Amino acid sequence: SSLKLTIFILIVLAFTSIIGTFIQQRQNPLLYEQQYGNFFSQIFKALGFFDLYHSWWFILLLLILALNLLFCSLKRLPIDWKIISQPKVKLETNQIQAFTSKEKISINNTSIDQLLETIQSRMRKGGFPCKKKLQDENGWYLFSEKGKFGRLAFYITHISIILIFIGAIIGAAKGFKGFVNIPEGEKISSIVLTSHDGRSKTKNLNFEVECKKFELTYYKDKEGNITNRPKDYKSQLVIYEQGQEVLAKEIEVNSPLNYKGIYFYQSSYGEIPTLKITVKSSEGEIVDHFEVGERESFQFTGENNEKIDVKVLQYLPDFTMNQNRQPISRSNMPNNPAAMLEITQENSPPSRTWIFQRFPDFAHKKITEYTFSLNSVNSFKKYTGLQVVWDPGVPVVWAGCIILILGIIVIFTVPHQRLWILINSKQNKHIVNIVGTTNKNKPTFEKTFSNFITSFKHNLADTKK
Repeated sequence: SSLKLTIFILIVLAFTSIIGTFIQQRQNPLLYEQQYGNFFSQIFKALGFFDLYHSWWFILLLLILALNLLFCSLKRLPIDWKIISQPKVKLETNQIQAFTSKEKISINNTSIDQLLETIQSRMRKGGFPCKKKLQDENGWYLFSEKGKFGRLAFYITHISIILIFIGAIIGAAKGFKGFVNIPEGEKISSIVLTSHDGRSKTKNLNFEVECKKFELTYYKDKEGNITNRPKDYKSQLVIYEQGQEVLAKEIEVNSPLNYKGIYFYQSSYGEIPTLKITVKSSEGEIVDHFEVGERESFQFTGENNEKIDVKVLQYLPDFTMNQNRQPISRSNMPNNPAAMLEITQENSPPSRTWIFQRFPDFAHKKITEYTFSLNSVNSFKKYTGLQVVWDPGVPVVWAGCIILILGIIVIFTVPHQRLWILINSKQNKHIVNIVGTTNKNKPTFEKTFSNFITSFKHNLADTKK
């Protein structure tokens, strides 16, 4: 429940967030190796810097901060609740001396009843109606306050921050973030999720998304000619459930489609490559040329009239191998085009092999008497690249943010102001002590208190006349 602990954790979180800002999060491991070298990339990986905001120690820091806020609130709550529910009406003489906003006034030739009536009237007009009134052998005690529940704003902000943490944890544990490329005029029903270690997996959406149309506009130069600089790109998306259209929207950057809490953001675009593959016999004679796209197939008849099916399982524009000996693309540029083929012959299990445009004579595993070569790569069909996000913790985060804003407004606009008036009477002479205090914005309260005293004295003067 230490305030020093709060400050320390906030400083540590700020510092680590700076690290998470400078180091790109959840990127391809090969990118980290190229940028930081193998030694430092392994150290950063062990420290969780590549997925910092989901690392166990960052979540632990958030948990400690949440517990710290909780215990700070629990420690202070009984004191504030006592001030709110059981206000101190009677002040001793030594307590009065401790206040900075105080005034002492002497009144003669006025009855106590008339004085009490005048004081209570002035309190109402000054915005401090009398809440409690007591009498003992020392005199009368009048007490007023306003904005007492403003003291609870401190707890409202703490609760809101804890809610934001809870929402973030729910989103990290239950939500997902992935991407998908949809060719113009085609539908998809699944997306690709990428984990912190660069590996990917497929997630079904239980509905279909179609890209009806993709539009790309470019900037023009001073002469009015179209340049290669993209100005805007839009996608007309349609959602289907059980074959029926249920939602359609044109999306662009910062204007996503939302369906069942799943957001589809326009994030990229591109063209689907068309691969030209040549098949040769064992004697080197050309059997045929085929133009095929990724995940598409072609078929030809062998020398013995057997049917041979070939499918392009994967295309990588810039082929390389990562540290786990997995094939990946170093970039989207066609620097080293490669395609993985799945070849199926009659009465034989499927076999796979890689072919390379830059290395047509690459000695791949001989699985048939035919050889395959990647002659060229052309792009014809456009696709839209979408980032797909579902975060069930967002409503909790929004609730926490709204409560936080309300709490901050209350903190700055609703101070707890208290006013005590003590009347000591001896025969027809009355000593009136007026004391005031506030828990925040004291300069403004001192002006309010000064105006109250001035008006109060004028009222008493009129009463004596």
